[in-house]
Amino acid sequence: MVKEKYDIIGVLSGNYVHTDPRIRKALELWYQGKGNEFIFNGFNTKEKHDPKFEGDWPNDPRLKPFIDEIEQIHPIIIYARNTCETAYKQKEKAKEYGFKKFNNVTSDFHVKRCKHIFRKFFDPYSNEFVGVPTARNLKELHKLKLHEIIQEWLCHYYFYGLKRGDDPKKIRYIYNSRKEKIKGLISKISKYFAKFSPKNL
Repeated sequence: MVKEKYDIIGVLSGNYVHTDPRIRKALELWYQGKGNEFIFNGFNTKEKHDPKFEGDWPNDPRLKPFIDEIEQIHPIIIYARNTCETAYKQKEKAKEYGFKKFNNVTSDFHVKRCKHIFRKFFDPYSNEFVGVPTARNLKELHKLKLHEIIQEWLCHYYFYGLKRGDDPKKIRYIYNSRKEKIKGLISKISKYFAKFSPKNL
């Protein structure tokens, strides 16, 4: 139960299955008067990252069921490739507009990692999260939880040595650079084992 009012009601985008219930919950909080502004995180139609791109939500098929409501709200749109960039860009908007208190809606399995990441950018009391159940069955829930456990372990590597209060640009840069190293390592391992697949023997 969300009792207080926030500067921002935010909704973090996900894939097609996860985004819909997140938007519905965020809009529900908005209509209850729980926020002064509404912010979408990560909505875009570009496949390739463009650091200057600020979103193209009217063309995003995930948002089509909500277009009329969204246009009436006039939300702030930010484009982010991952949860870290979402936190970084929310921090930029907080500085720009003087926002102090955020309430972000995401999936229930994603809340723990969001807290871990956002606390590197914000005061621990600046951000609260509402977790929406999104798993369609028990098997999917277990798969999502396993994915989040792995991501949580990786987060400790991505943020190792970085404290709350560090320069947000530094946090974002180190996170992304370490993530690229992990991707590169996984790619090398995959290529190595691909040599031993039956079609290559």
